[in-house]
Amino acid sequence: MRNMLTIVLTAAVSSAATFALMRAVPDAHAAAPGAQDKEYRGEKFVLVDGKGEVRAVLATDKNGKPVFAMVDGNGKARVSIAITKDDTPALGFTDSKDRAIIGLAVTDDDDAAFTLSDKKGKVQAALSVEGGTGKLHLNGEVREK
Repeated sequence: MRNMLTIVLTAAVSSAATFALMRAVPDAHAAAPGAQDKEYRGEKFVLVDGKGEVRAVLATDKNGKPVFAMVDGNGKARVSIAITKDDTPALGFTDSKDRAIIGLAVTDDDDAAFTLSDKKGKVQAALSVEGGTGKLHLNGEVREK
């Protein structure tokens, strides 16, 4: 169950990092790109649509870890890909109220987990591999095979 807690926390951290990334990281001060540039460097890259609305952000969080967030039509980060503070990759989906609903991650034990949460943020279903054993968690019950 420790790994399930890790996944839930990873999804929450990913969502929190995405939220902070969208609001707190200063704009990049990279030089204007020239025709010959093959590399662009900066602290934050913001993708906007034709109306100037933010659609995606690539930046680093307060721990220096990369976070990529895609934004919906209401300006809310809904999909995020991040490397957590434990150097594990995580993919998170949030609902319209910024709650982590779906999480996919490699745990700090190098196992894998997929979580589905309800509207209150409680994990209701999870599929994981923990220590070489596949586990299915449904409404608090664990089934191993």
